[in-house]
Amino acid sequence: MSDFDDQEIEVEAEEVLITQEPVELYKILKLANLVDGGGQAKHLIGEGYVAVNGELEFRKRRKTYDGDVVQVGDQFFVVMLADEEVIAAASYDASLQAVQESEITDDVFESEPIEDVVPTPAANEAVEQQTKDAEDAVKPGKKGRKSIDFF
Repeated sequence: MSDFDDQEIEVEAEEVLITQEPVELYKILKLANLVDGGGQAKHLIGEGYVAVNGELEFRKRRKTYDGDVVQVGDQFFVVMLADEEVIAAASYDASLQAVQESEITDDVFESEPIEDVVPTPAANEAVEQQTKDAEDAVKPGKKGRKSIDFF
């Protein structure tokens, strides 16, 4: 064992709350909002971008437990077992904080009225001609397709 293995390193880790253990590793990545779906999570793990408790992990369904530390790049996550009430409260707090941090004001929702668009006679004639051409293209006896360009 080298001196490096005996060293303790302090890092900031985000909590990933689970209600039961074990939880498969790819699901931890989904719960941490690192990926949109399980396929992306499995790809990251399979390509060697994920470590668990300091060791590179290639098993997508590796079981994780309370206290495991998952590393993806320079981000660290600690798996924590909690009951559903704690998870619901944490989710509510995160949502409330996101709303408080947003800079949405009332004037964002105010807009200028949109003026009515009045078609010109030339535009009306062009639409009528394209409609006529389309009808001619589908008459029986004509073969092939005719492309129609709209505006």
